[in-house]
Amino acid sequence: MHIKMSQCLHLLSLLFAVFYSGYAPIFLSCHCLILTFCFLLSYLFY
Repeated sequence: MHIKMSQCLHLLSLLFAVFYSGYAPIFLSCHCLILTFCFLLSYLFY
């Protein structure tokens, strides 16, 4: 579980990096969907 959680944190930091560098909104929304799903899974397991 801890490996999954660190992957989620890595995705979160990647999301902020993409957000601040001003990437395409489509790419950003894709990451938002992935992050939301990841956080939902981690919430269910904790």
